[in-house]
Amino acid sequence: MISNITCPGQTPKSPAKAFIIISLLITVFVTPSMAEDSYYWYDSGVKKGLHMDSELVADFDSASDEESAVRKANPNASRVKGQHGGTKLWKVASPKSAVKKSAAMKPGAGVSPVFREGGHPGGRIMSLPGNVVVFFKSDWSEQTVKDWVAAQNLEIVDKLNIGKNAYVIKTGPGLESLNLANKLQESGEVESATPNWWKPSQHR
Repeated sequence: MISNITCPGQTPKSPAKAFIIISLLITVFVTPSMAEDSYYWYDSGVKKGLHMDSELVADFDSASDEESAVRKANPNASRVKGQHGGTKLWKVASPKSAVKKSAAMKPGAGVSPVFREGGHPGGRIMSLPGNVVVFFKSDWSEQTVKDWVAAQNLEIVDKLNIGKNAYVIKTGPGLESLNLANKLQESGEVESATPNWWKPSQHR
């Protein structure tokens, strides 16, 4: 049984009131940190949830296992066996920390967290090698697109033959790609924006 604790000068609080106070504290101090780990993306303008895998990171560099930024920065990382289209998957204790350590050791390293499609742990794995696919408004000319991209301090990597105004915008790997895609989509200034996802069934 939990007894009420009263400080000098205070009136005793009932268990019900104490429960309410604890609940409020949980809402204030726990919920924000949980929100930081909530991820999503847009598929043709439709918002979809993502679940970050709790053990895996993807390494898109072509270096050998011994030269991998993941292995060097995270000595306890273990390589996941199997064919993944040239991409290396590593099992680590903390994916977000492993990605940060790898990038710090080798700036520009092609390392990204691994996500699970559909927002649940059992979804198909997908990761972020870098870049964003953007569909600009159909009535924009090519020059309008280039001017807009320059004004946003962005860089066009390629123009795609899947519609009039489909372009690849340059980003680094990982969350940089996801964050920019979401930002562009939510700006309302483009038709749609999605990260350049890697999935094991794709051949890069």
